[in-house]
Amino acid sequence: MRSARSPEAVRYWSKLISDCIELHSKCPKNIEVPLPSRLIDIGSSEDPSNPRLIDSKGMSGRYIALSYCWGQPSSSNPPNITTTPTNLTQMSQGIAEASLPSTVRDAIFVARSLEVRYIWIDALCILQGPSPEARQDWLLESGRMADVYQNAYVTLAAANSDSVHAGFLHDRCPSGPSRINLSFKRSKDYHPHSIFLGFPEVDYGSDFLDDPITERGWTFQERLLSTRLLVFGTREFGWECQEAAEHECGEPLSPINEMWLNNMRNALVRNTSIE
Repeated sequence: MRSARSPEAVRYWSKLISDCIELHSKCPKNIEVPLPSRLIDIGSSEDPSNPRLIDSKGMSGRYIALSYCWGQPSSSNPPNITTTPTNLTQMSQGIAEASLPSTVRDAIFVARSLEVRYIWIDALCILQGPSPEARQDWLLESGRMADVYQNAYVTLAAANSDSVHAGFLHDRCPSGPSRINLSFKRSKDYHPHSIFLGFPEVDYGSDFLDDPITERGWTFQERLLSTRLLVFGTREFGWECQEAAEHECGEPLSPINEMWLNNMRNALVRNTSIE
């Protein structure tokens, strides 16, 4: 599937999650869990509204978490939009969706497609800035991040995006894998199987090693803690839960200690900034 926003893509994400919830005994369902202190309410899929920041006040439910790269501000890359003590009331009243960075808007699209009303994004759900109030809130909420990712219905990993302004729902290159369903005869029965077609020079199943997210320190923790992880790579999607880990092309996803630790070491050797 070339388009990351296509109905086919949405069906693919939905099936990964439903199979995990229904078939995997080791995977928590995370459908009715204590919600984080703050969340972005994006409305229902039938009645979407401008996002707004809410205080969960002990509510339970399900939510999506986002793992992504903030990026470095520059003349072409403005600072991330954040919640601060100064604009907290304004953010609670509503945020014009068009004003949000592309990566955040893409995460909202995925959440609505999966019919999940709440989404947790660190820059918006934890107070930012140098003030004592913001520092105190950051210390409190950062200590709860393990619960945030462990309890999330699914974590979205924006692997192909090096900035919050870059987005992650890009059309994949024409050489991206294509799924073809076939039935093979085994003894008396036909069994459905999937095969993927692509170009031989493209390294499918490469564990997203070329994607920016593997060089950010926080995302290592976020992947390690997440119950379910849906990865948006440059060439293909990826999936990881407590019982399965694979690329869209069908290749297995490498264990976390091999892939991520090696990439973090390489980033340090290259003097790459790790946030």
